[in-house]
Amino acid sequence: MTMHSDASLLNIRKIVTQAGYVIGVSSKEVLNNETATWGILTWRTGKLERVVVSTLGAETCSYWLGLKEMEWVMIILH
Repeated sequence: MTMHSDASLLNIRKIVTQAGYVIGVSSKEVLNNETATWGILTWRTGKLERVVVSTLGAETCSYWLGLKEMEWVMIILH
């Protein structure tokens, strides 16, 4: 299972920070840095509910939200 996240500080009218993540599964070839098929299980994008004052804070919040979702998905699938 793989999770990718990203965020952009104050990108909507300079007052809202946008963040998102995508969670998916792939074949084992990806572990060997080879091209592999990849399927999306879940994703989310939207404004952060928490106020952040730096790009690092925005990226960290986005990553944390993605990890929480990935943990939930792993519990459901196992």
